[in-house]
Amino acid sequence: MNKLSGPQKLIDALASVEEEPKSTRPEKERPAKREFKPKDHKPKSSAYQYSMFLLGGQDYSEFKLRKKLKSKGYEETEINEALTKLIEKNYLREEEYKKLLARKLIRKGKADGMIRRQIEQEKLQIDAAQMTEIREEMGMSKEDTLSQLILKKTRGKAWPKDFAEKRKAQEKVYRYLLSRGYSYDDAKKAMNLTQLDE
Repeated sequence: MNKLSGPQKLIDALASVEEEPKSTRPEKERPAKREFKPKDHKPKSSAYQYSMFLLGGQDYSEFKLRKKLKSKGYEETEINEALTKLIEKNYLREEEYKKLLARKLIRKGKADGMIRRQIEQEKLQIDAAQMTEIREEMGMSKEDTLSQLILKKTRGKAWPKDFAEKRKAQEKVYRYLLSRGYSYDDAKKAMNLTQLDE
């Protein structure tokens, strides 16, 4: 008797089973592929209506609002008309926006020069006298801000006793203050005035 007859019979039996047509087999459920459709760039509301909606939530500069409207697909002529109308009706309050932005940046501990540069990026102007006035209104002089930043960075702890460790900690604070736009001299003066030694 052929030893392979048993397995061969099994192979032959499997081969004789008719394969089910592929069309009747249930296919694995796959999510339908999304067809790429270019975005309809014409928003439903007018540029003026959308601007009013935005200004209801916060103030904007003309530059920032124009940029926002462009990103939503509004045409240049419609944007110009909307902005003209907003300015005529005194809804676009750039002076107020500028002051709010300056206050926000002062709270973040930024130096006046850095604040002016950020405001100028939005095509607005703010001079040193205005910055001083805003700081006085907030009760946050440059010196107060520097002192707060130093205490924040050191968590109010005394400098390490070891000279190398103290130097390393102070350099870290210097870098932090310089990253906020303060000069090395301002940082050094503030560090000397801030009592962190026990």
